[in-house]
Amino acid sequence: MKSKEGCSAPERDSQFRYINEQVKDFIQQGDPVISVDTKKRENVGFVNVGISRDTSEFAVESIRWWWR
Repeated sequence: MKSKEGCSAPERDSQFRYINEQVKDFIQQGDPVISVDTKKRENVGFVNVGISRDTSEFAVESIRWWWR
């Protein structure tokens, strides 16, 4: 059973709206868009397991591996 953790920050909706506009702009220009989720949850689809404790390092290396 999942439970909701805490409340969302008030600016969270505006962050998602900004990201969504950026995504639309990139797609319109023909540029690729990659979504990276770093929260712990059930994974569906591509899963990459690594040994780094640095989340940003792990995410970048995962994207680099996937891109090749």
